Amino acid sequence: MSKTPDLSAFPIPRKGTARPIGDDEPAPPPPRPPAGPAPARSEPVRGAVIATTVKLDEGRYLRLAQAGAPRPGRLRRRTIQDIMVEALDEWLLRHDL
Repeated sequence: MSKTPDLSAFPIPRKGTARPIGDDEPAPPPPRPPAGPAPARSEPVRGAVIATTVKLDEGRYLRLAQAGAPRPGRLRRRTIQDIMVEALDEWLLRHDL
């Protein structure tokens, strides 16, 4: 019968802190990416955010990607999710839901 390995002696205690076995110096923490401005929303999110999938034909997908591309007056790309959320909010307002 084999002995169970001692997991407390594992050389990588957490993801991102790998170092050679026997190295006594702690590894420096990985650099954090700079925090950018939060994306603008029409309303604050209330409750949990639930992921969903929308399947689009190639034509609609390409038109949405092109509509969100940076252009004069808008330097930042708009994501398809931003466009879809805005369109859904307008649709729900029109249908009083």
